[in-house]
Amino acid sequence: MKIVFHIDDQRRWSQLFGNLHHMIEAKKELVPDLSVALVATGNAVQPIVAQSATEEFKKEVAQLAKEGIAFNACHQSLLKFSIQPEEILNEFQVVPYGVIALAEYQDKGYRYIKP
Repeated sequence: MKIVFHIDDQRRWSQLFGNLHHMIEAKKELVPDLSVALVATGNAVQPIVAQSATEEFKKEVAQLAKEGIAFNACHQSLLKFSIQPEEILNEFQVVPYGVIALAEYQDKGYRYIKP
């Protein structure tokens, strides 16, 4: 099973982290072949700036990435908020267009979820 989460509202990160932790548990207990990714667009890219991210946020991202979750950030959204790709957390891969990345994930069989 493959799942891609889409986050476009920075107020949803806490809910998304909860969903991702549930995915980790499901992978361990029920779905060992589970593959999980997320794509951050819109103002959801603002909290991923390394210098201003909270320690709790950094810890969550690092732990989830260690569990195999793929983190992606939309380059167009970064530009909108004057964020340079080198300023974001290392766990994030910059994709040129978030909406295209979401479609590409779906083309690869990922199910789309938006918390």
